[in-house]
Amino acid sequence: MADRVDRTAVGQTHHPSPGLGTRRDKTNDGAPAQGVCRRYPCASRNYPPDGVELVAHEINEGVVLEQDGIRISAFEVDHGGEDLPAYGYRIDYKDRAAVLSGDTTFNENLIQHSQGVDLLVHEVTAAGGGATESPQQLKRIGSNHTTPEQAGEVFARVKPKLAVYNHLLLFGGTTGADLIPATRKKYSGPLIVGEDLLQMEIGREVQAKPFNNLRSG
Repeated sequence: MADRVDRTAVGQTHHPSPGLGTRRDKTNDGAPAQGVCRRYPCASRNYPPDGVELVAHEINEGVVLEQDGIRISAFEVDHGGEDLPAYGYRIDYKDRAAVLSGDTTFNENLIQHSQGVDLLVHEVTAAGGGATESPQQLKRIGSNHTTPEQAGEVFARVKPKLAVYNHLLLFGGTTGADLIPATRKKYSGPLIVGEDLLQMEIGREVQAKPFNNLRSG
């Protein structure tokens, strides 16, 4: 959310999923909030330092924002072996809904909170032969994330109008195209692999518009 173009009011909780916040000038201890200016020079006259201030607001499971008919709800997911609190988000507006899984393994709570959604955006990981990571690393990553076969079960139980993969953690030469047949073992519905700057339009149907198509149109 933003109260001005140069005052972006988004935040980061202490866990991997984003929280919601509003801008302020000082930190909790009263010191001036410097944001990323402590790490990067912020001398630009066009981009003042206060435009990059980030303010964290701790959240719990439940509604975290309700404004202008939009309701955003957080729900707990399972980031596996990281032993960190993590959340997915459900966005409801009028009679439309979308869910963002966040970082998670296969999770029943996500399935429960995704019922009736038009769009389900879900993370995924897959590894093929020849991965440079050690078996221990791949095991750790696999315990923190969702395989395409597991995601296929999630999609089959939720039945969204469209399922989209994001946060692709692919190893050993695995590509996005490899995710589809693996998912089809459990799920036969609408499915695409996301890409940077993909735009989603939710109406009676859910349409995905790649960025290059938007520029050429």
